[in-house]
Amino acid sequence: MFIDSDDEMTSTFTVGGKTVSTLERLGKGAFGAVYLAHYSDTPDQKFALKEISMRKTLRVDAREEHSIHSKLFQNKTDGNILKIFGIEEIGMSTLLFMDYIPSGDLSQKCSGNPMDSLTAHNYFKQLIDGLEYIHESGYIHRDIKPQNLLVTSSNVIKITDFGLATQFRFENEERLVSGWIGTPAYWAPQVYLKSPIEAPPLDIWASGLVLLNMVTGKLLIWEEPILSNEKYSKWLNKVDDSDNAWNEVPPYVLGFLRTILNSTGISTIQDIKKQDWYVQAAEK
Repeated sequence: MFIDSDDEMTSTFTVGGKTVSTLERLGKGAFGAVYLAHYSDTPDQKFALKEISMRKTLRVDAREEHSIHSKLFQNKTDGNILKIFGIEEIGMSTLLFMDYIPSGDLSQKCSGNPMDSLTAHNYFKQLIDGLEYIHESGYIHRDIKPQNLLVTSSNVIKITDFGLATQFRFENEERLVSGWIGTPAYWAPQVYLKSPIEAPPLDIWASGLVLLNMVTGKLLIWEEPILSNEKYSKWLNKVDDSDNAWNEVPPYVLGFLRTILNSTGISTIQDIKKQDWYVQAAEK
């Protein structure tokens, strides 16, 4: 495979008794790459093939990602979890077989022009439904961001990339987790105060930032949620500035966002679902 190559190459190989052809590389991360692929005997049935390099991470991590992702999908196949249907090992790589969503991810829809609040509300509610299910199942995603939220042609959100997910609930016992994992721009501020920390609030904070991405049309709101970051400091202290990314966000939506994105904000999905804007979006 071509995980270390800068070229978007194609390949044909046999794994699990079937011949697989990759058509193009869809994306590349620190530990792997995702390809558009198909089986040679069914060329019209394309799927996403995620390659995780043994050289960059532990094989057990790839198996854990598959285990968590597969368990969450199989227990609710009609929900907001991307379908995953197989795992194979070849050479120094582990391969995960998943649905291909040709319409892309949420970052493509919230980069440029601000999204209207009704559309953002629809996507956000689906994200919260998905996170509620993940948390009720005892897991936390730890890397919620637009790039990991695929959007189908019928505007259904599908959560993907469970490479950093972990279990935090064991029977009736909840355990603290490390917050120093994922994308710093989507970290919650409590990550900088202590570690390990309570798990669900990490995903909830990130979901608020995703909503802010949507209604501002900007993918990077601040680099990190620390007071020395000028943009975050202005947000936290409600400083008026013509450069603020959120200046044009409707007040009703902005008020909702401030209940999540503050140092002592909402930390449970149940509280989010009680908020007026969540219950019914309004253009104001």
